[in-house]
Amino acid sequence: MKTVRGAFVSFRFPVWRRTVAIGVRRAACLAGAAMMLLAVAGTRAQQANLPEPPKVIIPPAAVAGFFGGKPAKVLVQGEPFTKGNSRDRLGALYLLDLNKPPYQLEFICDDASAGDLEQFISPDGTRFVYSVTPADLSRGRPKPGSTYDSSKIYIRRLAKDGPDKTLVGDGYEPRWWVHPKTGDEYIISASNRWENSTDITGQTWIQKIRKGACQPEGPRKVLIGNYAFRGGRSPNGRYICTSIPGGNVAEFLDPLAVENAKVKLVNDEEAHTICNGTMPQNDALGGKMLFEDKGHGGINVGLPPYPPQHPGVEHVGLAPGTRQLQRLEWSAHPDFVVGRLGNKGGKGDDAAEGLYFLQWSTKKWQQMTRGGQACHLWVEK
Repeated sequence: MKTVRGAFVSFRFPVWRRTVAIGVRRAACLAGAAMMLLAVAGTRAQQANLPEPPKVIIPPAAVAGFFGGKPAKVLVQGEPFTKGNSRDRLGALYLLDLNKPPYQLEFICDDASAGDLEQFISPDGTRFVYSVTPADLSRGRPKPGSTYDSSKIYIRRLAKDGPDKTLVGDGYEPRWWVHPKTGDEYIISASNRWENSTDITGQTWIQKIRKGACQPEGPRKVLIGNYAFRGGRSPNGRYICTSIPGGNVAEFLDPLAVENAKVKLVNDEEAHTICNGTMPQNDALGGKMLFEDKGHGGINVGLPPYPPQHPGVEHVGLAPGTRQLQRLEWSAHPDFVVGRLGNKGGKGDDAAEGLYFLQWSTKKWQQMTRGGQACHLWVEK
């Protein structure tokens, strides 16, 4: 017999029971290890059914030259695919840590919608927001009988396998925004999906997020009650923009407003088919928006419509060997823009097709990958 003593009481167990207990513990450990192996195998099998991930080609010297050793991460979306009989176009998301050469893509998740510009890294670089939009939802305004609450917004940790997945609510094209005075974090989204029209009516929603966390804090509120803005808000809170539908910039009468805000349109002309409008995360460009040139042949910064209506619009060309820009977005840093550059009509360099960033201060492009649908960049400020 063996005696086991505690602080207040002692028990006596036969040796054979101790042996059985040890055996049970060993069996439990082996079962736990087996479950872990099955989980890893399941993840590998899941990834094996995905399209080939984009190939990382950015050299460490270029990373050092642009970022100077500052922490930098990229959220990369792979090529579109569908699951089973579903028509939903999805794109797997990967983490690219530019401070850890040799560079590799770490799998995060495979449930993000592809092609709607909906994956954004939080300003502190620890999380990201994305949405899942079923393929059977029509674009634009809700139609009678449609289920427009089917598009869901989620937040995850920006880490391998994307832990802490949390449902934020409904909405389209979510953008992160930090209140310039309180430091509170918010997700801003549009009430309806994009469409090729000039109709920007709808609502702009805002959801507070617990600081540093993935969970919502309190109910979702209406930020703008009569317009659906989907291009992000400026860091100082003064401007917000939208495109397809429309191509407009609005100014908040109260830049600190987080509910039922009053805005005025800076450019109230009807702007048709202004693609991929995004609000600069650089307040020095206040009152302007970034958008793609006609034919996706470059970047415009200013106010739509195109020149000569607004002759102050600045144009930035594309990287050598590329002829078309898609998925334009300002990064989480005031000096970098991201996008997908490639061919048009079979013309251009196939090796140059992939995900890029543009340093705004120098107007220099840098290719990061061959292939890929979209990306978002975070660099420590």
